[in-house]
Amino acid sequence: MISSEKARNFVEGLPLEKPPQVTRSVKAARGTRAAETEQPEVTFRNDGQALAVGSQIAEFAENVPVKIRPAISNSILLAQLAANKAVKDNAGTSAAWRESYRNVLLNTGWLFEGSSMGMEEIKQDGLEVHKAIIPVLAAVLGPAVAAAAIVTTVLKGLQSMNEDAPWITLFNRESRRAKVSQFQIGYVQAPNAAAPKMSTIFFELEVTKNVTQVLFFKFSGAKGSLFYSNTDLSLNSSLAGDLGDAVRKKVAAYASTFIQEIQI
Repeated sequence: MISSEKARNFVEGLPLEKPPQVTRSVKAARGTRAAETEQPEVTFRNDGQALAVGSQIAEFAENVPVKIRPAISNSILLAQLAANKAVKDNAGTSAAWRESYRNVLLNTGWLFEGSSMGMEEIKQDGLEVHKAIIPVLAAVLGPAVAAAAIVTTVLKGLQSMNEDAPWITLFNRESRRAKVSQFQIGYVQAPNAAAPKMSTIFFELEVTKNVTQVLFFKFSGAKGSLFYSNTDLSLNSSLAGDLGDAVRKKVAAYASTFIQEIQI
């Protein structure tokens, strides 16, 4: 297992893109807190909760302690930011992005539990992406968990939501990479007060048309396929606790822009 010192050096040495510019009005609204102490502009609760973290919908089951949720959200964001930078610098593929993402998590307190993958050829004309991924959630998480998950409720009710909602705008923007649309859905649970476990499903949409709003995209006269792979991880709470401040400081300048709560 990686030591706390080695993991901290890994986090501090990760190259990231420059943080987004924050307007003067936004700064004024936040007050005068130093950037390195800012937390995501999200209220973490002790019930079931779903967030958009960049290109990932992350759900916390009710049994995940509220005190660990910010650290998990920060680690997800760090993995994305590092993968974005690595792939851009090396002209990498979507597979390279997934590998970089997983590598960051495995070096910041997460332990590998297992993985799987699959491919769905989209043959139903008019099928929307958000409806195509619901069966995948059921297959990976199990029918009972998927049926009760907030993310399933969100996907089923997407048509009634405002397409310009902040979390949808964020998700669509961060899902566009090169010639594919790539996004993730993560489900975190901690049954019986055990260490948190996270199932992350990586989706990759390949179609013959340009995609601007991935979840709303409809297969109408467009040939396409939906690739997915799942990675199961468990959290080493001790190591994650040791790294909490280092990860938080690394993503502080990005968090309020890249983490949004999903309201249902």
